[in-house]
Amino acid sequence: MKYLISFFAASLFSFSLLADCTSNGMQAFPRTENIKQYSWIVLQGYAGSQTTIKSLGNNGKVYLQAEGHLVKLKVKEIHEGMFFLTQAILVPEEKLIAGKTYHLKLEHHLENNTLWEIKWDEQKSTRVSASWTVEEGVDITPPALLAKPTYKNTQVEQYGCGPAVYANFKIPTDQTGGLLVLTELVEIETGESHSYYLSLQEDRTLSVGHGMCSGAFNFKNKGQYKVRFKLFDYSGNTTLHWTDWSNFKSPFEGA
Repeated sequence: MKYLISFFAASLFSFSLLADCTSNGMQAFPRTENIKQYSWIVLQGYAGSQTTIKSLGNNGKVYLQAEGHLVKLKVKEIHEGMFFLTQAILVPEEKLIAGKTYHLKLEHHLENNTLWEIKWDEQKSTRVSASWTVEEGVDITPPALLAKPTYKNTQVEQYGCGPAVYANFKIPTDQTGGLLVLTELVEIETGESHSYYLSLQEDRTLSVGHGMCSGAFNFKNKGQYKVRFKLFDYSGNTTLHWTDWSNFKSPFEGA
């Protein structure tokens, strides 16, 4: 298995729905078998595991380890979500070796004096290694925004532990997968701002909000919000500029 990990499935950075919510868990991305020689790694912690993610910014050490090669990952950014999620954007400190398979490991989790591997295959409910095989080359082509993002709809679904709430946007790009979208959400009345990297779905839909158990963003029952986006790929290439702001009402108002 080439990605990580938690105890339940997720579209990037938004855990899907379970009958019950558990107390911790982690995920790693990208969700692909292969990465480039300077690929970003995104590590995300849910609930109690948020502490582990935050510790990476205080000299906590995380690595990619292959046979004969250990590469430290540098913390580029840490974003704390609004609903039990925190993520770290990690970058290799040196070039990964093409053809090797690297496993994601944390130094401060030790078992038998070895680096502890973060593991979970939520599809099979069994533990496996979070790993990627490296392709030769460096991607230097930034993603392109083909048109302005547009508001699509909202979703509010009630479940056993609480609602799943999303505002959905269409983001036309020249790529259909493997894109991160840095998303900034502002509550207009208070000016309170939060940012988080979300994943763009294959149909180019971006869901801003949270599931039953966790998510990057939260909404009040009533209120006006605005959101803007910046595209990245896992090689760190970006559109450079933010999109224009898109205004919308709290999804709860239309529920």
